[in-house]
Amino acid sequence: METLKNEIKKLAEAQSVLRDQRKSVHNKLERTITPSEATWKHQANREELRLMYAAYAILKGSTIEEVDAKNPTKDIATKSTILQCRTQIEKIVELHIDEKVIRISE
Repeated sequence: METLKNEIKKLAEAQSVLRDQRKSVHNKLERTITPSEATWKHQANREELRLMYAAYAILKGSTIEEVDAKNPTKDIATKSTILQCRTQIEKIVELHIDEKVIRISE
């Protein structure tokens, strides 16, 4: 579960950089990729993060129905709910279900 958490953090950090790269007028950073490529990557990361967040919630003990109820689809372009992406989420859960969380008590 820790690797999934780290992957989520890495993609979430990339989102802020891609967001700034998408801007064509008020760009705060030096341009590293084109605005259209940044837009495409931002959208792809958004979809992947959505599935990863759902898988993380399931690994923590929620059901897929609870996750779907808490996270309604805001993006009209995809029109896919968490329940419709069940197979993709199950694959992510299967990859990370064997990881053991080791907590050291203080």
